Amino acid sequence: MEEQSKINKDTVTKFKAMDKILENLDGKVTEVGSSNLQVLNMMKMLEIQVAQLAGRLSSNEGKLPGQPQSPETLRQFKLARERDRRTRTCGRSKEA
Repeated sequence: MEEQSKINKDTVTKFKAMDKILENLDGKVTEVGSSNLQVLNMMKMLEIQVAQLAGRLSSNEGKLPGQPQSPETLRQFKLARERDRRTRTCGRSKEA
């Protein structure tokens, strides 16, 4: 009878230890679930912001940021770049 009592006591001790482990796991699972919810909320906010940006950019469809607005502006840019290139080339030949 005494042996049975010892077995019962050991079993109760083990169940209490397992109960603490399960409580700890439950807390961690709840924490992970909360973190996942926060990530999902941030992703939703980012999706909304990307959609808003896409809506604003659609009015400039076919144009890149910084792209010249007219062919005349593009021609002036090319001329200025060519002039700059010639100036640098001339400067090198005089130094040599």
